[in-house]
Parts: sequence; structure tokens; C-alpha cells
Amino acid sequence: MLQKLATDSNYLKEVREQYENYPYPPRDPERERQNFFCVRSCSLDALNYYHYAGQRNFTKGFRALVAGGGTGDTTIALAEQFRGLDAEIVHLDLSLNSMQIAKARATVRGLDNITWIHGSILDAEKLFNDPFDLIESVGVLHHLENPAAGLAALTTVLKDDGVMNIMLYASYGRESIYQIQRLMRIINKNEADMQRKVDNCKTVLSHAPQSNAFIRAQDIFSDVANFGDIGIYDLFLHSHDVAYSVPDIYRFLAGSGLQPTHFFFETQPMGNDLYKIEAYLEGSNLSDASKRLSVEESQAAAELMNGRIIKHNFYASKHTPVTPSPDDTDNVPFLYMIVNKQMYHDLYQIAANAKIGDVFSCKIYVHEVKFVNTPNLSRICKAMDGDKSLDAIFKEVRMSYSATEKKPTLEELKTEFKAFFAAFNKQDLMFLRHKSLPRMVTMEDILTRMKTV
Repeated sequence: MLQKLATDSNYLKEVREQYENYPYPPRDPERERQNFFCVRSCSLDALNYYHYAGQRNFTKGFRALVAGGGTGDTTIALAEQFRGLDAEIVHLDLSLNSMQIAKARATVRGLDNITWIHGSILDAEKLFNDPFDLIESVGVLHHLENPAAGLAALTTVLKDDGVMNIMLYASYGRESIYQIQRLMRIINKNEADMQRKVDNCKTVLSHAPQSNAFIRAQDIFSDVANFGDIGIYDLFLHSHDVAYSVPDIYRFLAGSGLQPTHFFFETQPMGNDLYKIEAYLEGSNLSDASKRLSVEESQAAAELMNGRIIKHNFYASKHTPVTPSPDDTDNVPFLYMIVNKQMYHDLYQIAANAKIGDVFSCKIYVHEVKFVNTPNLSRICKAMDGDKSLDAIFKEVRMSYSATEKKPTLEELKTEFKAFFAAFNKQDLMFLRHKSLPRMVTMEDILTRMKTV
């Protein structure tokens, strides 16, 4: 689709200058021929499960706005998942250079479901007549002069039943970054050239002692190693960078009538327990007390307890959604899009070749899943294929027993499956959707069709 141009300029000059000169994250369009990058919060698997109760049909009339789309990670991820469907992805960004990289990536992939708009998210209400089902604002709002105004502008174009996927910097985990930022403002006080600022920062980092907070914490920050000068500028030299604690996020969202509905993790081994203080205190004398805290208090305490959360990635909406339940046997259990379908068979083999009660640690990519083998787990896994409902799976399990064998009850099968599902869902490796919906696109599907582009 043709690029539209915004009529107004509404942004911080220094921020736009940075992203014109140092587009972030740096991406090579030619690598699109081999790779597909998609974080959990941007996947339709997670979106349907955590916001639409597993009942959203994405094949008709879906509209998504990527507000501050940059070099295109989120835009490409959404456009690929919606390829060939009745959906529109709108990429909005203030940096023409960054947007050109994103457009080149889309061209390599042959994507034609993206509308390109050069402009500011603060002009959202002027730019768009129709509201969006999904608004992605990842790593953007915290760079605005007035983040609350940016959030309010986006909320005006969000459907009442829509959802925002937001990423904001986390204040406690990034404190070492802010120490370097303050240091560089002193060092670069009289320096205007952007590259010399970067070079000065390299000198500072190479001479920083082991007592320096960033040197002690640098293992959780990959930008310098992965993105070079661009990573250094974005991490240490950004002209406007605001960070948030969990309570800050609740207050920030409340100003626009929103609430956080699900916090995501990245590669943390705790998975979805990352923001639950009761998970840290399990088995201690504070275990019961921690379970009595409100959701916000538990999340706030968990952030402080962990100390190394460097960004908050979460869904936000105008209402509290309900996640689909394993108790509803009309739901279909399926593995997350990045997991190869061979894993269904592998899980069956693991359970079939083990003793009842054995505890397994199953590693899928960087995610470790621990689960207990139960009497019918191998039969449940054998029946699972990502398309059958729990009702169909349980019927198949019961039919696999001979007339002389005692068949498990429906409740017994539900109990076994719920424990198995909880272990995988904790790492966002298994979700549920209603049986009336079509199978969602997988990583395998996307990589296979890329070979024909």
C-alpha cells in the first residue's frame, strides 16, 4: 500500500534526529529470506489467549496500529501472521530512515497488507478515522516528552474491546544504565557530534572499573554486543528516556482509562511467575501472607524482589479479560507458534517411555518446562495435534482402553491435563482456543512459504 504523509510535525527533534541517524534496532532486509522474528506479545497465539478468551477469529476485519514501528520488527511479525487475511497493519513512525528499512523488509517478504505513515503518535486522532483492534507501542512512549499525552492519543483510536501491547523501560533493573547516562551527559556536555558522543561512551565503558554498576550488570543488556554504535546510542545517549515501576505503570495507564491485564517475560526461567511474589516466597514462612496481596501489590513486590527486570512488556485494555479454561472441553490445546509440530509426538514418546510419577525437565529453545508423568498423559499427548478439542482428546483416550480395562473418568483426565497444561502455559508454550476457530499460523508455515517468495 502507498505511504501516507502526516501534515503536522509533533515530536522531539532530538529523538527524531537519533533514529534518522541510528535506526534502532538495526536490521538487514536481506535476512528476511531466512529468519522470522516474533516476540510472544506480538503473536496471535498469545493475543487470542490473554485478551480474547481464545474466541477471536482473526480472519475477518482486524486492524492493527504499530505506533512507533521503527525498523519494523513488530510490523513484519503482524503482517506475516495476517498474510492473505482480511486485515490491515498500519506502520506509523517519525523516522523516514527507520521506516525505509521496515519497507525494504516487507518488500523482500512480498507483504502488501501494510499502510505506511510518516508522523507522530500524538497526531493519532487526526490521522485515523477508524479505531483499531490492536495497538502496538513497544519501546516508544517512554521516549516522548509527555508519555501520558502519547498514551491518551493512542487510546482515542483504540476500540472499546481492543488491546494495547506496550513495552516500557523498568526503573529498578535499568538503574545502572541511568548512571552511565548521567555520566555521559557530564562527559559530552560540550560535544554536539553524535558519533563523537558514541566514541566517548566507548572510551568510558572500556575504562569503567568492576565496581561500576553497569559492568556488574552488563550480562542482561545485549545492545552493546549486538548492535554496536546504534546500541550504545540508544542505551546510554538517548535524549529522552523515562522508566517505570509496576505501581508507576498502573497510575500511568489509569490516566487513560486502561489497566494492565498480562505482563510478559522474555527468557526468564520463572516464566509467567516472574511477576508473582508468591512464586519467590513459596515454601517460606511468608508464603501464605504473600498470597493475600492484591495483584498489583504482588507484581510490585516481585519486581523489587527480582531486581533485574529491565523492561515491562504487557497488554493493557479498558476491561479485564478472561483467559480460556481447560475445564471447557470445547477448547483446543495447541503449542506456541515457534514450536515444531514434531514436539506433539516427542511429548507422547517422553510420557510413553517413562514411569508414572517421573518428573521431566523438557527444554524447548531457551525455555525449560518441568512436568510430572501421570497415568493417562501419554495417551493425552498421543491424541493432541493442535486441532482436536479437549472433548475429542478425552474421548479418544477413553476409547483406547479395552472393554476389560477401567477407563478414567472425565474429571480424572481434566485433572491430569490441567497440571500438564499449567507447566507449559507457565512458559507460554501452550495455549487454548475455541474449537470453532481455524488453526493459527506457525513458524514452520511462515518459513516454508518464505522459500517461495
